[in-house]
Amino acid sequence: MAGKSGRPGGGSKRAHRGTPSRGPARGTVRRGPRHIALQIALLGQRRGGNADELLDEMLPGQSFARRDRHLAEELSYGTVRHRTALDLLIAAVSSRPVGMIDPALREILRQAVYQSFFLTRIPDHAAVDEAVRLARAFGGDSGAAFVNAVLRAVLPLRAGRGFGRPTGAERRVTLAWRGGEHVRLTRPLLPDPDGDLPAWLSAHFSYPTWLVEQLIAECGAERAEEILCWGNEVPPVTVRLNRLRADQEAVAAQPVADLSAAGQIFSGCSAVARGELPGSYRLKLDLPIPEMPGFQRGLFSVQDEAQQRAVAWLAPVAGDEVLDLCAAPGGKTTHMAEAAGNEARILACDPDETRLALIPVAAARLGLGGIATRPLSVPPVPPELRGRFDRVLADVPCSNTGSMNRRVEARWRATAEAVAELAGRQVAILSAALEAAKPGGRVLYSTCSLLRAENGDVVRKVLGASPEWRIAREETLLPRQGVRDGAYLALLERDTKAQSG
Repeated sequence: MAGKSGRPGGGSKRAHRGTPSRGPARGTVRRGPRHIALQIALLGQRRGGNADELLDEMLPGQSFARRDRHLAEELSYGTVRHRTALDLLIAAVSSRPVGMIDPALREILRQAVYQSFFLTRIPDHAAVDEAVRLARAFGGDSGAAFVNAVLRAVLPLRAGRGFGRPTGAERRVTLAWRGGEHVRLTRPLLPDPDGDLPAWLSAHFSYPTWLVEQLIAECGAERAEEILCWGNEVPPVTVRLNRLRADQEAVAAQPVADLSAAGQIFSGCSAVARGELPGSYRLKLDLPIPEMPGFQRGLFSVQDEAQQRAVAWLAPVAGDEVLDLCAAPGGKTTHMAEAAGNEARILACDPDETRLALIPVAAARLGLGGIATRPLSVPPVPPELRGRFDRVLADVPCSNTGSMNRRVEARWRATAEAVAELAGRQVAILSAALEAAKPGGRVLYSTCSLLRAENGDVVRKVLGASPEWRIAREETLLPRQGVRDGAYLALLERDTKAQSG
């Protein structure tokens, strides 16, 4: 390919250099699902938001058919999850490094390649035509020509699909998708796994190499590969019943098929399955969660089973005074209120006032009282909060490596440097939590991270400076595909022997 005849490197510099795209450069573009997904990708780069939050922000105002809404979600999540694989394919046919392509055109290419290689119901001509139309709106004729040339060159790399873990020479020509399925290529583009297993896993599953190496070091190669596979699956929608408005035992006695019938708790679902924990259910949705009648009536809240365990461990009871240090958006706060029969006094704190404001809204929907909110960043602990609480929850900000299936950006935002910085904040927050607990009080430290640097290492560093505290219970919950995310929990108590000594 050369010059204007379709060379990926041809056309104006505007079409290729890595400068931010601010919107369509020329022409108009239909605000269909591909355009929404593109806008979400570009907003995420500029604002640092998560795809799920941006989708919630942009989709409600769109009059999309259900299949178009699904495509917007699929493209928004899939192109982030499989970024390494998509860039590998684009780089194989482009004369320009992927990082030097204009951001809008790069995302348009990723979307189109994802549709053609990983999805099965979109014809190539539709993916290419829509991509060229978007590229013309954002990059003019030269941008459209560039995108068209790259896509025409990349399609011959696709050889079909297969199932199961590839072996032998197949490993260098396969890209993992989900459900045990993989995409086959016509020539080897992946590293040799026998020479560099982390590099191959990184390319095959689309994760940064440093994270693959860390998971192998901490979990072993086999378990690390299972985690990488889990992170690319569509997560289950798991909910917990509001025990104040739904009798868990009575609901558990009903056939699950009845629970999704009209007028029942999960009306708006096509299927319901029981979870591992009492009052936990996994749903296959027909309606968005906020539109489900049971949700509007406050019968349940969305919460993964790994996260539900935190409140079970902390076990607040009626009359307790409870501090939730990193509370927003309030999933565990409201869970604690329900667990205590709506008879605990809970102070929910968070430095993000916008997200903190979501907690009273959730509490009102669930019929909960006794929850106060306060904008607060610790340390330091205000004097009036020191030594005051029966239960303290420190569900700290973390890398989200235990929820990479849901937080699709987590694998890219989690760097070794970012994890080290987070660990410093986590030490400070946990130290503050110990300071806020009264004698005889309990503290629960929790993360949705799989990495020791944010989990056991943090707890032991804090306890090294606080010898009167001990670990009463500790567990790293590794993710289980189709069941739960990953998490870390450590329940801390004051050691009465250490105090008396």
